[in-house]
Amino acid sequence: PVLIRILGGVGHGIYVVSYDAFTLIYVLTNEGIQRGIAKLISELHAKDNPRDALRAFRLSRSILIVGGPFASLLLYAMAPYIANAADTADATLSIRALAPTVLITAILSAYRGYFLGRSFMSANAISKVIEQFVNVVVSLGAAYFLMKIDTVYGVAGGTLGTSVGALVAVGLLIYEFRKSRLHKVRRKDQDMETYR
Repeated sequence: PVLIRILGGVGHGIYVVSYDAFTLIYVLTNEGIQRGIAKLISELHAKDNPRDALRAFRLSRSILIVGGPFASLLLYAMAPYIANAADTADATLSIRALAPTVLITAILSAYRGYFLGRSFMSANAISKVIEQFVNVVVSLGAAYFLMKIDTVYGVAGGTLGTSVGALVAVGLLIYEFRKSRLHKVRRKDQDMETYR
């Protein structure tokens, strides 16, 4: 409601078009990946095979790091066409502002999947709360200040929090991953006779 008040009716209309385009690409690139990684990690840990669980996570993360920029660039390049198809040419800038979020959320999905598979729920929960808090603060602040320049910039500012919030969440999960020494497997945790 606060964002709608800041952007106004026209700005909100542009914002909706931008977010619909982002959501489509996000669903195509990220939906289900987090749960798939979590399932694989939990299965391997249940079989006393944390080495392969860590290898599976690293492989998943690498694939997402390679595929994420492709999806981001695709959204960035297609922004004018998507905006024109929706009869809202002014949405081009805000769609492009959301493009990096596809890459960031792809990496975030890998880490959240790993933490979910290891049943570290608190790390995931804290990252989600902080992500949304940063999202709201940055989006409202950027929209408010950029609306003074132009509505198009204000809408782009309103989408900025999505990227910044996801980036902060990735940073938190990477920090927790390193701090908890999850990037190392202790010999006693690995069943040496399990199939690898």
